[in-house]
Amino acid sequence: MEYRFDRNDLRFQLDSEKEWVLSNGIGGYMGTSIVGSNERLHHGLLIASKTPPIDRNLLLSKIEESFLINDKSYSLVNQKYEGYEEETLYLSSFILEEVPTFYYEDNTFRLTKKLSPYYGHNTLAISYEIESSDFPLVFQIKPLFNYRNHSDVSTIDDLHFDEELNGQTLHLTKGLQRSIFFNCSKGKYLKNDGLYTNPFVYPIGIATGDSRTDVQYQPYTIQVMVPAKSKTKVEVICSDEEIPSISATEIINQYVTRLQTIVFNAGYETELLNNLVIASDQFIVKRNSTNAYTVLAGLPWFTDWGRDTMIAFEGLLLVTKRFEEAKEVLLSFAKYEKNGLIPNMFPDEGSLPLYNTVDASLWYIHAIYKYYEYTKDIKFIQNELYAVMKSIVYNYKIGTDFFIGMDSDCLIHAGSGLDQVTWMDVRINGEVITPRHGKPVEINALWYNALRIMDIVESFTDNPSNEYLILARKVKKSFLKKFWNTHTNCLYDVIDEDDSSIRPNQLFAISLPFSMISKTKAKTIISIVEKELVDIYGIRTLAKSDPRFISTYQGDIVSRDHAYHMGTSWGFLLGTYFDSVKKTYPHSKKQMQNIISKVSQIESHLFDGCINGYAEVFDGLNGIKSKGCYTQAWSVAEILRVVSKLY
Repeated sequence: MEYRFDRNDLRFQLDSEKEWVLSNGIGGYMGTSIVGSNERLHHGLLIASKTPPIDRNLLLSKIEESFLINDKSYSLVNQKYEGYEEETLYLSSFILEEVPTFYYEDNTFRLTKKLSPYYGHNTLAISYEIESSDFPLVFQIKPLFNYRNHSDVSTIDDLHFDEELNGQTLHLTKGLQRSIFFNCSKGKYLKNDGLYTNPFVYPIGIATGDSRTDVQYQPYTIQVMVPAKSKTKVEVICSDEEIPSISATEIINQYVTRLQTIVFNAGYETELLNNLVIASDQFIVKRNSTNAYTVLAGLPWFTDWGRDTMIAFEGLLLVTKRFEEAKEVLLSFAKYEKNGLIPNMFPDEGSLPLYNTVDASLWYIHAIYKYYEYTKDIKFIQNELYAVMKSIVYNYKIGTDFFIGMDSDCLIHAGSGLDQVTWMDVRINGEVITPRHGKPVEINALWYNALRIMDIVESFTDNPSNEYLILARKVKKSFLKKFWNTHTNCLYDVIDEDDSSIRPNQLFAISLPFSMISKTKAKTIISIVEKELVDIYGIRTLAKSDPRFISTYQGDIVSRDHAYHMGTSWGFLLGTYFDSVKKTYPHSKKQMQNIISKVSQIESHLFDGCINGYAEVFDGLNGIKSKGCYTQAWSVAEILRVVSKLY
């Protein structure tokens, strides 16, 4: 993997929305813009997860580097502050391979900065390589510390630390249990006159209605003497625990080797697939409360959600051949099944799981089936998961929480009042933005799919019956009778509180492994979807001809939430669209070429926004700018899944 940006690419990029992120496998992460500036609240070099994978706190915001040569200062800083900005002339290139590398140069010096997390730890490693020319120079690094929630800001009043300098290691403490350890392999620590930076300004936050500024703590500048015509290496490690005995270079090399091993094990040969395999790894993390792997829904702010995990399951864990992690994820959710529901959010210390989702359990059955398709491990499913699968179907039949249950027509209804239990779940100040109470189309497509899967698993038991298949046939009969809308020539989005909105949810009725839709009707649906819903990097959540359609996802949180499912384009929905087209036109060279062309567009997106990431959402009309989470698990997973089947 290599994403290269040279000097011409980096000019005028101080307001860059090109950024990068690396996660540490336990919920923490690091990332900045490609020019090293912090453009959003969630940028920083060490964001630690104190209760993996949640409770994320910014510990090290950034390091400001500079050179002194013959009393002249050469700043390497890019950053916006309140009232002014610093922009360096010396950044010559940025390369993201497995880890990011920044290159700075002038006639008198060259600097290479490579950095990565220490996988499995809240620890950052940086390797500096400095090359001087005809003059001796002083390399200066000034670490900027903090200790705040990664979605908050700090003022001077928030940044009071006790400190202890012991040799090359600085230990900052804030209260009883908040520690930051910072070690520089060489150099002299000099106390700064001013302990606080001028406030940082975050342009991305301003664009979304958050104009708060953020102060950092800067107690020391470290000076390293570099003789003329020499090469010097400096290593930095910052952590929330004692500095490990391993070197920064070893930490970086381990991170690189681990990613290369994941790519090798996945076994793909195309650059795009290998890049997506690396992108997928950023979301797979360990959870403390379950002592098992889970999936972060998106970076930088989402945690692990049941629905997102199950939709992303195949792409992240099966396409990449990470079958042991896949088993852990399935077992974790099995342990917390309750009344036929799996958690929408996992429990954390002192809290209970949240079960407010109708589709997560059905996607769970789908994920199990996909696990079987890839591994043929029916014994694991029978011994560990089948009882949970049966409980899900049983409770959906008799009725469970959130008004989820099977009606007399064998279709599933869900939700009432303020409940938002499908993926279109926004509620603002008591207002339900996309009410989908009744019988949503994708829920009943998933219900039929689940029953057919249950019939297959049941066939491996000692005394198989046809109960699931018989029920599936009844579901199909009712679905075909009630969901077809003759006025729009496609499927209702919801029935029994009939909603004829043209939305992407109907695509799941085509794309799932077991579909109820004929190819004739599927062609009609796809034609309408292509006319009304397909955009550049995603699928719109509402037809562009609908008078309620909102074309842009922008402004403050209230404005954005109103647009979230009312036109905004979602990347992950391309997966179900591609599957629908391939199933409906299996031998069409034209349709296959259209998919390949669309994938090429997507590949270009990997160079924008979060480099080697796929954003959560985009504007609903010609949306090419990353919105929402800068990289989203199910966006990456679904594209990886689809592309893996193209080559």
